[in-house]
Amino acid sequence: SEYILKYLDTEDHRAGLVLRNLAFKIGYTIGNVFVDRLRKHIYSMNARPVFNENQLAYICYLFGETGNPAGKEELLMLTNNENIRVRSAAVNALGKLKIAPADSQFTANASQRLRELAGERSIYKMLNKDIAFALKKYKSTANIPVLIEMMNYDYFGVRFIASENLKNYGNEYLKFLDENTFINISYEKKWFQAFLYSVVNIDDKEFKELYLKISNTDLAKDEIIKINIISLLKIRKDKSADNEFRSWSERLITDLESESKIKLKVK
Repeated sequence: SEYILKYLDTEDHRAGLVLRNLAFKIGYTIGNVFVDRLRKHIYSMNARPVFNENQLAYICYLFGETGNPAGKEELLMLTNNENIRVRSAAVNALGKLKIAPADSQFTANASQRLRELAGERSIYKMLNKDIAFALKKYKSTANIPVLIEMMNYDYFGVRFIASENLKNYGNEYLKFLDENTFINISYEKKWFQAFLYSVVNIDDKEFKELYLKISNTDLAKDEIIKINIISLLKIRKDKSADNEFRSWSERLITDLESESKIKLKVK
């Protein structure tokens, strides 16, 4: 493990691959060594740091690749690092750790920190994508408003992941879709498109009520949005075991397809 430390900032692709494979084989041992050195780096009062930025980012990467939770607290602290590469690598690694379900305190701490980072609205696309990715690991209803906002980010990668995360909340999601939030979403096309795919796991009855609101928006008249709505209805129809709901969905799909100027077969 000590030997590996010498090659953390190697530019040799082959050496990097060897380090990754070693991390999997001796994950527990290497994790302990990294944690010990990370603590010295974070808490050291010396002017000269233990690791440079490249080494820190690579350690984060190795923790993430192995899922080793040994350095979870140190990774959480590294989300405050001024270097964007280190911060992003730490966030990404947090999203890959094998956190025990019983570790509710760390889950709460991590989700809170991730929400804080999301609230900063960083200019860095990949950091925002990593935040959205990591939020899936640390599920909390407090994440829902943040994920709703992230569906309006300029970068598609962030919007897609945020939308996927919201699917996991089912009807809990609806508690945060107040009138003002829905109106804001319905005025922004990219936000509305991501939103449509985030509501597929809402129960049949609640989905019908929400669909009425969706269909009454101005954006619902947009030809591309119509295709998105048809796709949503098909997904929901296939998910439902209720024949009445399936028939209702089928009628709407038929009507929308007949109205659409874009003759595109949506599966």
